[in-house]
Amino acid sequence: MAMAAVSNSSTKVSDDREDCARHSQSHEHAALSALRSAAIPLSDRRKTVLPDNVNAVAQICLGLVGSKKPVIAPETQGELTKALVALFHDAHDSKILPQLLDSTPAWMVPKGGTAPPFTSIQINYNYSSVRHVDGNNVGPSFIRGLGEYDGGELIVEDEDGHGTTKKDVKSEWVCFDGRVPHYTAEFQGERYSVIYFVQSSFSRVSRTDWEELIRMGFPLQSLPQPPLASLADARVEASRISSESNLDVLLVRGAGAFADDNSASRRGAPALWLASVRRGIETLLNHPGCAPVVVEGWMQTSMGKPANSVLVAVPREHGERAARLLRSAASVEPFSL
Repeated sequence: MAMAAVSNSSTKVSDDREDCARHSQSHEHAALSALRSAAIPLSDRRKTVLPDNVNAVAQICLGLVGSKKPVIAPETQGELTKALVALFHDAHDSKILPQLLDSTPAWMVPKGGTAPPFTSIQINYNYSSVRHVDGNNVGPSFIRGLGEYDGGELIVEDEDGHGTTKKDVKSEWVCFDGRVPHYTAEFQGERYSVIYFVQSSFSRVSRTDWEELIRMGFPLQSLPQPPLASLADARVEASRISSESNLDVLLVRGAGAFADDNSASRRGAPALWLASVRRGIETLLNHPGCAPVVVEGWMQTSMGKPANSVLVAVPREHGERAARLLRSAASVEPFSL
């Protein structure tokens, strides 16, 4: 009986692995089908990867783009993004990505078993990139090759700069540091490479775009949330907090806190203003029922000048009282969002 139990257990493990493999293959087929249906445009945007005597190659970046003022690329909305995001999550759920991270430096590994983050998906079609480094990346990059081709390995320089390591990416996941020199081996056939990475400017994205990326399945949970950069962002965050809890959200602004805020709130230098707000929050903490449940503070730059703002969330039944306390204790003018 014991031997039969062991045999049944082994059969179940084998069946589970086969189901997992079939599931992963279906995601890969869906991703490849979406890639073939998409119009990957010719672009000279990444000049450092262009082969000699080539002015443009077929490439596109989905998700977050732009180093100075990052935004979501308009092409991100669509079936291609859905298929590629699903392909990544399947690899994480199948324990493939966590295994790759075992050999990755600890500072690059997300905590708590969450999926590795990515803000952007770079797609390259039918070209071999020359030796280059990715200048706008942070953390690990994950690459996978799709299509019917031979060759096309990822070649990464060793840390000492005296050798290289060739990594087969065809229908395989490979984790690497894009800031280390790398390039693509020659290949024959139809080749797509898909690279998932974190754009280094992610902290400057609007909160609205951040929430939209999460809605589309981009795993941003292990990244620090970007600061609220506009009054519109503050309203979005306040609406989220209010809808999820019985809280009243007050916004306390510094001088010129937001570029899109044309109100007449101009109360002194940021450092003095922030000290006043701290006094006001301490006052709330000392009043039963008015203690803030959520306090989110940030500093950002508007028109080249530092500005401070704080969101204060308090139990809804004490919202008006909390606002009065802030006015009297901190000499600031909170307003409800």
